[in-house]
Amino acid sequence: MDDITLEKITYKNYIETIWKLKVKRCQKDFVASNNNSLAEAYVAITNGCVALPFVICKNNKPIGFLMIGYG
Repeated sequence: MDDITLEKITYKNYIETIWKLKVKRCQKDFVASNNNSLAEAYVAITNGCVALPFVICKNNKPIGFLMIGYG
């Protein structure tokens, strides 16, 4: 059985991997790039809002990106 987890993104563990993840061509009109999302998270956090970016891992291998934000 595959182990799917959400891991907190840190510079030491996943930041460069997240930059390299790409969505399929058919998905590009529906989601922002991971680079843009991480930049938005930084702006949100530095302006008093909440942004929670995570890497999605399958069997400890990064396969996707998820961000929750509010405020």
